[in-house]
Amino acid sequence: AWPRALGSVEPSHCAEPPAQATRRLGEATTSDGLRPSLVRRALQRDPGLSRRRRGWRQAGLPAQRTPHPLRIAAQHEASTSDLRPAQGLAHEASASATATQAPSMGGGAGEAQAKEGPGQNGNGQQHERIPSCDPVFSYVHPLFRKLRAQKDHMELGDLPELDARLLPEVSARRLEQLWTEERERARAAGRKPSLQWTMARLLGGKFSVSVLLMWVAIVCNLLIAVLTNGVVQAVEGKVSPEVGYGLAACFFGAVVIGGIFTQHAQNNQTKVSMIASGSLNAVVFRKLALITSKERSKYTEGQIINFSAVDCQTVLEVSLFLGFFVLVPVQIIVCTILLYLTLGPAFLLGLAILCVNMVAVDRVGDSVKKLQAAKNILADQRNIVLNEALQGIRTIKLLAWERAFLDRVEEKRGSEMENLNTTGFRRALQAFLSFGLPTLATVATFVLFTELGNDLEPAGVFMSLALFEYLNMALVILPNFLNEWRRLLTSVERIETFLSEDENYVVGEESAEDVGLVEIKNGSFFWSDAAADGKDEKGEKEPEAAPARAKGQEKGSKAYGVLSATDNGDVELAAVPGALRGPALTLTDINVRAEPGQLLAVVGKVSSGKTTLANALLGLIGKASGSTFVGGRTAFVAQQPFIMNDSVRENIIFRGDFEEAWYKECIKACCLEHDMESFVAGDATQVGERGITISGGQKQRVALARAAYFRPDVVILDDPLSAMDAHVGREIFDNLILGLWRRQGTTVILITNQLWVCDRCDSIVLLDEGRVREQGTYAALTDAGAPGRFRELMSNVTGNADAQLEVEAEVAQEETKEGPQDKQQEKPAVEADSEAKDEATEDAAALDDVDLDEGDKEKEKEKEKHEDDEKKGK
Repeated sequence: AWPRALGSVEPSHCAEPPAQATRRLGEATTSDGLRPSLVRRALQRDPGLSRRRRGWRQAGLPAQRTPHPLRIAAQHEASTSDLRPAQGLAHEASASATATQAPSMGGGAGEAQAKEGPGQNGNGQQHERIPSCDPVFSYVHPLFRKLRAQKDHMELGDLPELDARLLPEVSARRLEQLWTEERERARAAGRKPSLQWTMARLLGGKFSVSVLLMWVAIVCNLLIAVLTNGVVQAVEGKVSPEVGYGLAACFFGAVVIGGIFTQHAQNNQTKVSMIASGSLNAVVFRKLALITSKERSKYTEGQIINFSAVDCQTVLEVSLFLGFFVLVPVQIIVCTILLYLTLGPAFLLGLAILCVNMVAVDRVGDSVKKLQAAKNILADQRNIVLNEALQGIRTIKLLAWERAFLDRVEEKRGSEMENLNTTGFRRALQAFLSFGLPTLATVATFVLFTELGNDLEPAGVFMSLALFEYLNMALVILPNFLNEWRRLLTSVERIETFLSEDENYVVGEESAEDVGLVEIKNGSFFWSDAAADGKDEKGEKEPEAAPARAKGQEKGSKAYGVLSATDNGDVELAAVPGALRGPALTLTDINVRAEPGQLLAVVGKVSSGKTTLANALLGLIGKASGSTFVGGRTAFVAQQPFIMNDSVRENIIFRGDFEEAWYKECIKACCLEHDMESFVAGDATQVGERGITISGGQKQRVALARAAYFRPDVVILDDPLSAMDAHVGREIFDNLILGLWRRQGTTVILITNQLWVCDRCDSIVLLDEGRVREQGTYAALTDAGAPGRFRELMSNVTGNADAQLEVEAEVAQEETKEGPQDKQQEKPAVEADSEAKDEATEDAAALDDVDLDEGDKEKEKEKEKHEDDEKKGK
């Protein structure tokens, strides 16, 4: 289908507005059957793709012409189509993430690059590319000349362009593909997946090149030692001058060639380390979005931070010299052979000293490895304490708890410093064994050589000294190599364990006809299976009951210390006794359907499964059976809204393009106009960490405005009106949910405890104990002839369902009579509505009091009469 679609792209289309491109491309999509996800990526001008000159080059376009995004996306799809079957969910998830995140990144570097043209810097000048083959790295010379000309001032655009194959997104995509294949093979073979083997497959080619280049450099270095013998003999006159000149020329050539190959090996190994650390960082970051909530609870925030701050950094440091480490044993063997041929059996003494040294260094290396593992645990504990202090810094300041938290941090830091001091001492001992004993081995070998009656000739001495120098270098590197290799294995194993955790990311099918459709068929969902039977993650039974609480202790969850708030507002359970832990909340046999443009309300009692249903629609919990479909772009507004430490505007547009007219319309629909006027700097006001400078209702309205600005096809709202005043919630319901989103044809799933909105919803779903108990329109569920659970719920909230209906009818009649009025006159109506509801509730309660059983009343009268008779008798 691509050639036919591309045939309709003319040169004049390259600069056409996005709206025209959307209409024309939609026609091509309908006729040629293009995938909507790919079309969406093309229209959103993926900045990561347009920023890379590789995309321009693959598209086959001249450098002076701005390419149409469809051309780039088509070529990008063709180049990655062979990865899709093997990569499975990982590549589809990456494409989906690109499709949803592209709008938030538009107008930044991607569009700027497109306007500037391919390979151009911010000044409109052509970027210089690093040549693929440059023996002496001559491309740095113009860079230094430019640095001198600009008086030691450089900009990012002055640097040569980086090879696209080194970009993290490219290497991470390849690593995800290989890791998915490894997990599938391991699952089929019944073994653990190996991240080490996956990294070997990812880096094997470049690593082999580094080893080959380094091998040539080592041969040149050893050749220098051998040529030294011949040069000294030429100086002594033992060989002809012509041979001496030839040996000197070879000596010079070996030095030059060895230096060039050493630098190229180091340059290539630097690229290997960049790919390794960059891809692992990206994959670890992405794993956080895909991991299940059960597996996520196994890791603290400090451990997750250390995956990038410690483990990926270890991979970067060790892989930088891994190519040199591999050839160290070869260099030791060759040097040993040459020294034995030069010094004879006397070298066996030095070899024995080296063997003892290797054992000692290995033992010290083992102790360093254990200390390194303990240091990681201590660093995790310190990060936890620091993170707690930073999250609660406002409370700490108000209660003057700085010293207490500082003592906790210093305690953890003291243990870590003690560990570091011990590690430093062991490393110093290791350095002494690495540098001191080889020198003793050299002296001992020369002494034994002379004691055996041999003469030390200058040529042999110079050659032996050069070989001992290379051997000494190898002996210094080898123990470090062993320790660093252990370090690398430890870090890779930690990351491997994290990447092996279960995921619940699901990629659904999508078609243009189903945009806005939300449906769950026979769905059963679960949070975790460890808490369902009162067992821990290892399958062991937990304590039956909690210990008795002494008088004066705190009541509730604080008595057991089981509750801890996380940064996103969730509550984690830790060390909960079996008697306190209930079964895991599940949804069973859920059948829900919302047509495009409908408003569906989800109601129910507390802990009935409403928020779980929202997580099921978002794919954030496990699915045991059934199917889930959410068509189109989805926005979610949680009970605890996510707020960035940025301005109000950035929290709404979320790093996307700023459209002033649409922005004002969203602000108006979310009742934020008055708030913007009250802010000191308007919408440029900084909201602070977690939005501490604005109220809870303002946070919720900012989150709603962000969802509206996103132009979603489906909106899932988790009780957003609960954090607002009654009149503000009613205005947002009218202006946003029934106004802006209704006009756009947006499907709204409203999870709410505000039952006054139900009569204005298209459909209502009643959840109870994780099941759909009733479903239908408001009129059907509140029919007096068919009482049910929804009617009972309304009765529990209002006191009498009939009274509630009468109040609503009166309010509707009042609104019809009054007609449209100013906003200032709406508040008394709301207050009257509330007073009417309160009166109806009191009347219902009074009726309940009057409606007592007649038998109970007679008993009360007889009891009172009996008491009066006793008083008279006394």
